[in-house]
Amino acid sequence: MRRIDTPFTPTSGGGKYANWLGHRFGTRGQGKRFWRSCKTRNGLVYTHSMDEPTIRVAALSEQQELEQLQTRASLANEGDRDALLAHPDAIELPTEQIAGGGVFVSEWLGVIVGFAAVEPRADGETELDALFVDPCMQRRGIGRLLIEHCAKIARQRGCAALHVVANPHAKSFYVACGFKAIGTTETRFGPGMLMRKMIWRQITPKVENFLSE
Repeated sequence: MRRIDTPFTPTSGGGKYANWLGHRFGTRGQGKRFWRSCKTRNGLVYTHSMDEPTIRVAALSEQQELEQLQTRASLANEGDRDALLAHPDAIELPTEQIAGGGVFVSEWLGVIVGFAAVEPRADGETELDALFVDPCMQRRGIGRLLIEHCAKIARQRGCAALHVVANPHAKSFYVACGFKAIGTTETRFGPGMLMRKMIWRQITPKVENFLSE
């Protein structure tokens, strides 16, 4: 994987446990512009804005690269590091999920900087099964863009909501992205939060009473 230039003021942060490991993905609403820093010979540092990342369907050939990104994102979080080291098998992105078109990557300057995965649920809705952003590209809106893309895919499938089992430490991020807590569940890493983002506006037909003359 080609290394990207160090972003301006960088910050460090598949399977059913993907969102538990690496929950400090995403942003705090810093807009859709991305910044790159350059250093001149006289030591001056300047920045200039770049275009926002693009999102596309992942290729099978990118499986290893995406799993490596997931590992970096998970190890970057102190709260997740021990769990990952104790359960290395949690880093797995099934080939079937990629081949089925359920994995989406975010590219910036030709480099993969994040990915997300969705899975159909038994109730007909869609589950956000994975969401990871490279540690050096976090808090720049990439996580939010990936969630909105997954919500768009779920909407196209006719789903009314996008669901996720979230790490409690990620609650504020998901709330900022439009999710609401609807319950709790147990995972192999401890309690998880059941959260839901409504994506299909339900319109109640207006009933009009017509009086016959």
